[in-house]
Amino acid sequence: MAGALTLLAFTTCTSATEPSRAPPAEARQNKGTDAGMQPFAYSAPAPEATPTAADGVYTRRVTLAQAGGAPVPCRRCAPYRFDAGRSTLTLDSGRYYVAHKPASPKVMGFASTGHFIVEGDRIVFFNDPNCTTTKGIYSWEASSAELTFGRRRDRCGIGLRAEYLTALPWTKSAGA
Repeated sequence: MAGALTLLAFTTCTSATEPSRAPPAEARQNKGTDAGMQPFAYSAPAPEATPTAADGVYTRRVTLAQAGGAPVPCRRCAPYRFDAGRSTLTLDSGRYYVAHKPASPKVMGFASTGHFIVEGDRIVFFNDPNCTTTKGIYSWEASSAELTFGRRRDRCGIGLRAEYLTALPWTKSAGA
């Protein structure tokens, strides 16, 4: 009963005219993510939110054969494992979002986010919550249909992020 009264008191004291806590429109521009979910600037300031040549939504399906067999079942798997399943990589104006949905229900998927900058044929990933102080430096090449990465330097997850990003090409999603 006391809990119900506390909840009632809390809800009745909350103002209906309180300003919205939603982020401003410019913070909600990211396409493949929940509105307002911006990466945190762990080790470096966020780059200006301006379009880059790499921007797009990319997907990849990895088969058991491509992944080297069935993954080891786990409940707290390391992020950036190269396992069978479907992955999505969104590059949007200096912000990246990655998500992996495994083919096996016995394995946990993962998601991550961070910032990136493009400098010619080089792309740098940083501010990843899994590797807060580690930058991943890659070469990259994009066509109208595919995105590929070549590893230059990335120790995130003892090299797991590098293996994950470079193992196979990414296919540009239609309409992206």
